[in-house]
Amino acid sequence: MDGDATAWGFNLAASARPNDKSNISITYRSNVDMDFDGDVALATNVGSTKVNTKGNVTLPAPAVLAVSGSYTFLEKLTVELTWDRTFWSEFKDLDFNYDAQLTNPVLKAFDAPITKNWDDSSAYRLGLTYKMSDMVSLMAGFAYDETPIPDATLGFELPDSDAYLFSLGARFSLTSQMDIGLGVLYDLKSERTVNNGTINGKFKDASALLVSAGLSYKF
Repeated sequence: MDGDATAWGFNLAASARPNDKSNISITYRSNVDMDFDGDVALATNVGSTKVNTKGNVTLPAPAVLAVSGSYTFLEKLTVELTWDRTFWSEFKDLDFNYDAQLTNPVLKAFDAPITKNWDDSSAYRLGLTYKMSDMVSLMAGFAYDETPIPDATLGFELPDSDAYLFSLGARFSLTSQMDIGLGVLYDLKSERTVNNGTINGKFKDASALLVSAGLSYKF
């Protein structure tokens, strides 16, 4: 489907500093239903059927509630903790709608709603920043991220599982206005065994490595 998307939502945030070493914040991002409209092209060699029509689908970008806190020890080491809850239970099904009626028995499969019934999920994050000097800061992080996809609706299109994330980085202040940052993140997916009628087996050995670099300049 090629086309346009529209969505509306809001963000709320509050922050407090009990003292000059600590900070507490709460943020909330509302659920946003993204409506996609566009052109649809479907075809099958069964019955030599082609369909060109208009279509639409609605997908939720779920609400997220996050609570964070930080504390700086000895003016060198800052420890940050975050818990966030993503309300994926908004994602009940994936349902494409078409202006034209699909009569071909093969293409009809694209018209039936696909049950998702995802679950709300939590993520827990720990971050450490150590200021070695006015020029160099070292960073490390760990996170545990729960998957929202239940066994009953897990599919090959997104074989997700709980994740463990490890990160390291450094920030260099070249001048009072310019910083350079380098980072690496390793995302390790846990093994998952599923038997739901469509899938009967195990997902394993899934991981990702992300290397990043950034430059910031203050005018």
